[in-house]
Amino acid sequence: MKRILVMRFRALGDALLATPLLRAVKAHYPAARVDYLVDEELAPLFRGNPDCDRVLAYPRRARWRSVSDLRWALRLRRERYDLLLDLQGSGTSALFTLFSGAPRRHGYRVRHRHLFYNQKSDRGWPAERGRPYAPINHFLLVESLGIQPRDLTPGLPPDLGLENPFTHGSGPLVLVAPGATWRAKQWPAESYIEITGALRREGCRVVLMGSPGERPLLENIAERSGADIHDDPSLPGMVAALRHADLLLSTDSGARHVAVALGT
Repeated sequence: MKRILVMRFRALGDALLATPLLRAVKAHYPAARVDYLVDEELAPLFRGNPDCDRVLAYPRRARWRSVSDLRWALRLRRERYDLLLDLQGSGTSALFTLFSGAPRRHGYRVRHRHLFYNQKSDRGWPAERGRPYAPINHFLLVESLGIQPRDLTPGLPPDLGLENPFTHGSGPLVLVAPGATWRAKQWPAESYIEITGALRREGCRVVLMGSPGERPLLENIAERSGADIHDDPSLPGMVAALRHADLLLSTDSGARHVAVALGT
C-alpha cells in the first residue's frame, strides 16, 4: 500500500471519532501516505495530526455543488489511491469511492451504496462482541486487512489551542456547551440555568460556549445565571478553551469529543 484515503466529512464529532482508525492504519502501513478527507471548515483541526499525512478540505457547501463534486471525484481519481475507506456511507462518498478507481474500496452495507464497494461490512458492531465505544465501529471496515482496534482515544494536533484564553479570575473553570444539533439531544435551558448558578455559588468560573447560531441560547442562560460567554466561537477557539478547562458540561456534541481527545 502506497496511497490510502479515509473519508469522514460533515459533523465534527464524527470526523474526530475516526482518528483512532487513522492512527491504526498509519501504524499498520507506516510507509504509506494516508490522506483524510473532511469538511473544509473542520480541516484546521486535523492539519498537523501525526496520524495522517495530508488533510483534504472538501467544500461540501459549495455554491455549485454538482460541479464541485465532479471536480473532486476527478481529483481523487488522479491521486491513484491503493485503498479507500469510506466511513461516511453517503451517496456523495460512495460516488467518490467508485470514481477513485482504487483497487480496494471498503464501505458499509448501506442500501444501494454498497454496490460501489468491493470490500463491505455491517455498520453496527456485533452485539455478541460487547457494547462498543463509537470509534470501534470503523474497525469493521479494516478487519480483512488485519488491523485491530487498540488506542480508541480521538486525536488532535498536539500544538493546537495552546494559548490560554482565560487569564483572569480564580476557581475551577467549568465550560458549558448547551447547544445540540438534534432536538432530542437538547437539555432544557432552565436546567442549564439552574446548574450554572449552582456551580457559580460553589466558587467555579463558569463560561458558556457555542456556535454563532447558538448565541441567543447562550445569552439567555448568561443573563439569568450570571455566567460569562466565551467570545471566540471558532473551532480553534473551542479547542483552546477546552484544553485549559477543568470540566465540560455538554450534550452529545462535538465539544464533548474534543474534550475527550484533550483529556479534559
